[in-house]
Amino acid sequence: MEEIDYIRGGLGDKLLTQITSIQEKTTILIQGKSFVIYPNVFNPIVYSATLYFTRSLLQLVQHIKPQHMLELGTGAGYNAILGAFNGATYVTCTDVSQVAVNNAQENIDNHQLGNRVTVIRSDFLVPDRGRAFFAFSTTLASMEQFSDVAAKNNWKLQLVNEYETTVGDDIGFEEAGAGAQLGIYEIIELKRN
Repeated sequence: MEEIDYIRGGLGDKLLTQITSIQEKTTILIQGKSFVIYPNVFNPIVYSATLYFTRSLLQLVQHIKPQHMLELGTGAGYNAILGAFNGATYVTCTDVSQVAVNNAQENIDNHQLGNRVTVIRSDFLVPDRGRAFFAFSTTLASMEQFSDVAAKNNWKLQLVNEYETTVGDDIGFEEAGAGAQLGIYEIIELKRN
């Protein structure tokens, strides 16, 4: 897992340790669909707020029904795939890790969505058109360091929605389940250098 400086310290370190301790491929069920998760690819079983975000994202996709959807940092690709199943016509997903790209491609192939979901290895993909949304957890990561990343890349962000997970959302790592803060942001302006 690359580019992890913004989650160092506290809960982020605990979760990263748990994720990297998983040494075998695992299969998980998300929204009624089966997904393979490779070792060293983010595994939502260690941080249940991730699945809460997935539900929130799918509600947004079902409402907007976007022609194109972009996911940065796809990991195993389950959000991109579920986006395609829930209303997005075409999905492009990216990750900086080749292992994650391979993992996402296997899941895309398993769900026979190669004609609608594309995965690309990229550390930063700038969308020229459309809308870009992403989620950020202030419980898991440092908002100050994330703001530095946004400033470095000339992103102007707008908070679209904030969530706090509840006990009912906690299906895994107890310290991260209930009470986790999650914000969905939209990149509303990109300034190219």
